[in-house]
Amino acid sequence: MKALIIQNSAATPPGTTIDWLVQKNIPYTFHFFSSEKKISSDEYDLIFICGGGMNVDQEEIYPWLSEEKKFIHDLISKNKKIVGLCLGAQLLAEVLGGKVFKAPHWEAGWQNVNLTNGKMLRAFEWHGYQFISPPGSIVTAFNDACAHQAFSYGKNIIAFQFHPESTVEWIVERSEDVDAPPSGSYIQSKEEMLAELDKQKQLQQWYFQELDSFFAI
Repeated sequence: MKALIIQNSAATPPGTTIDWLVQKNIPYTFHFFSSEKKISSDEYDLIFICGGGMNVDQEEIYPWLSEEKKFIHDLISKNKKIVGLCLGAQLLAEVLGGKVFKAPHWEAGWQNVNLTNGKMLRAFEWHGYQFISPPGSIVTAFNDACAHQAFSYGKNIIAFQFHPESTVEWIVERSEDVDAPPSGSYIQSKEEMLAELDKQKQLQQWYFQELDSFFAI
């Protein structure tokens, strides 16, 4: 068993995903498609696609996105297990035939997310685009700001619009981001984000449980 972490931006790392992989004694390697280094999917069993500041429709600015989409299609055709995080979820949604679009409003900071098992999760959000889950998928989370917060597709794909992998350090960085979105109904201030840092442990615990269940299938 070996994992591949596709990192789309240095500013959006895999976060607590690394801690989970270490706990499970799963070796992993990183790959940036922007490096133009060639990579084969054959040697990897589990793939994490991280977030990033770019959007799925910006191939003219980030031409490597087209190669990444082809690679994702190849992963799906080979029945690899894939986890999509924010941009990673949007890329999966598009490749699988869903719709990705500029959202009518940003979500930034801690927001309530309704899970389809009837529970509620306090999740950390940072996105200005959102997706409509692809045909054949199951929506597993939603809220008023974004009707499709997460989906599963068959037994091999799970995707999250929010950031379950968030670390305390990354949340602090986002709270201090000079390019942060302007104020809005679903945007927290720096002070509000930092006031809820204790929620990170609960979010991490939930994420690890999701990965445990996904990995066991």
